[in-house]
Amino acid sequence: MTLPYPHEVETGDLEPQKTPEHDPLDIERRVGNLVVVDEPYVDVAGRRLRSPPAKSARSVAAEVRSAMTRRFLERRPNADEATWQKFSTTLRAEMRRQTEMNETALQQALLLIDGL
Repeated sequence: MTLPYPHEVETGDLEPQKTPEHDPLDIERRVGNLVVVDEPYVDVAGRRLRSPPAKSARSVAAEVRSAMTRRFLERRPNADEATWQKFSTTLRAEMRRQTEMNETALQQALLLIDGL
């Protein structure tokens, strides 16, 4: 037994469903709120990480913000609120394992963005 098709399908008059429009997220502002300077620490997704000894927390935070924003705009330029929530929650969980905002921690954050 098969399901009957609507008449519009039979005649070819069925219009495709329109995708809902959404405003793109302000990624730069969101990343700025996610990566905060708290000398001598860098707060990433609620986790206080030491900055490397040779760098100031401000320069490390600026570098992290820039890299994350750039990667987000390259990989997910049309990100929505659900994407952001998934990212911020997962980043918070990943940063719990870190004690210092070093290259490894930054690479983890960038890989999370790639996996969205």
